[in-house]
Amino acid sequence: MVARKEYSDAPVFYGSGKSTRFSSPSAKYGVTYLARTKEAAFAETIRDSKLHYDANDNLCIYESELEQLELHSFKLKKGKARVIDLTGPGCDKIGARVECFTQGTAQGYRISQQWARELMTHPVAAAGLLYLGNRSADTCVALFGEIGKTGFENSIGNVEEMTIQRKTTPLGADGSFIRWLKEVDIQLTPSISTL
Repeated sequence: MVARKEYSDAPVFYGSGKSTRFSSPSAKYGVTYLARTKEAAFAETIRDSKLHYDANDNLCIYESELEQLELHSFKLKKGKARVIDLTGPGCDKIGARVECFTQGTAQGYRISQQWARELMTHPVAAAGLLYLGNRSADTCVALFGEIGKTGFENSIGNVEEMTIQRKTTPLGADGSFIRWLKEVDIQLTPSISTL
């Protein structure tokens, strides 16, 4: 998960806003979003809001923006929690189509939020959803928890039993992430105040 430094103490937050794929104000639970890789976490959370184009049409991120971000890594083990797979064959099991969960539009979110509300109260008592990210096409997890609360201990479905280890790394200090930015042609640029 990628989060701003001010959220360092509580990066796992169960929100209920209407502008994300599975959370909604009328849902029983809030949702926190995790990605399988740091690249997917970056793409799914802050890519669109932090990138800009320079005068030569190169895609860039300011060094100061990267310095304000942290990568929160969680190692999970299998536990009692059940996560519903929406990445392909899992959709057949619940009678849905993958498109119900991959449209990044307001109408698409209304559909995926409606599905999430129903799945949150389904007798299977799922702890969350496994899905494909809109921007990364990588596997991501949406976990359900008490609205407005932080930490895995506030999730449903015994997710807290899955937590093994948490590691926090400043994103700008992660060498493999910096190399990945170069591989995908995203350039680091000096902060505005240092230009």
